[in-house]
Amino acid sequence: MLAEGILHEDGGKLSLGERGQRLYGRKNFAELYTVFSAPRTLTVMHGHEALGQVDASFAQATDLEKLSFTLAARTWRAKHID
Repeated sequence: MLAEGILHEDGGKLSLGERGQRLYGRKNFAELYTVFSAPRTLTVMHGHEALGQVDASFAQATDLEKLSFTLAARTWRAKHID
């Protein structure tokens, strides 16, 4: 769909491209869209127990070997991100 101009990508976000607007009309494509506005979070697990959540961008901004944070009143070091 990207190659055919039906969709357009800008900064990792997809929107209806020029050809898509011609094919589906400017107002008649609303049912094609689904918008999720929830922040991207990662659930922190210790074994099988969920401790809480951290913002996904926090985990991506740091090397895994250096990733440590405070959660549930304790300091944790990340071992794996799935």
